[in-house]
Amino acid sequence: MSGSGNVCWRTVLAVLRPGCQSGRIGKDERNWAHLKNILIVDDSPAVRRSLRALLGRRDDWEVCGEAENGREGIDKALQLHPDLVLLDLSMPVMNGFQAARELQRLLPRVPILMFTNFSNAQIEREAFAAGVTAVKSKSESVDSLFGSIQSLLTMA
Repeated sequence: MSGSGNVCWRTVLAVLRPGCQSGRIGKDERNWAHLKNILIVDDSPAVRRSLRALLGRRDDWEVCGEAENGREGIDKALQLHPDLVLLDLSMPVMNGFQAARELQRLLPRVPILMFTNFSNAQIEREAFAAGVTAVKSKSESVDSLFGSIQSLLTMA
């Protein structure tokens, strides 16, 4: 009986939280409403893979999708309605600044964390002007990245 209940519960969850693709909802399935969806937008498959693995360590976060450029990131964000967008700066087709401007216009309540190799005061000013909520360098620690993500998800 509990097995069929789990299947039904996951089906309901998939309908209510369409961004979740893996079906993983954490250790406590009753806590699904607190699961936060994160969209990763980065042109490097290795970075996306690493971020997915690191973020997957948290039971309250779900990587709902990935995109390899800003244009694809906007399309996925509109489709998946993430709770946070983790956005690279330097990408083909549409860079992070351009994508952030469009995301801010289309999904103004979704925080954007720019995660980039290029971090300095000028980049940060431009990022904030484009609608980015926070900027993190890829050279910073995982704990620092997680702290920023947690703060942004708590504010959202």
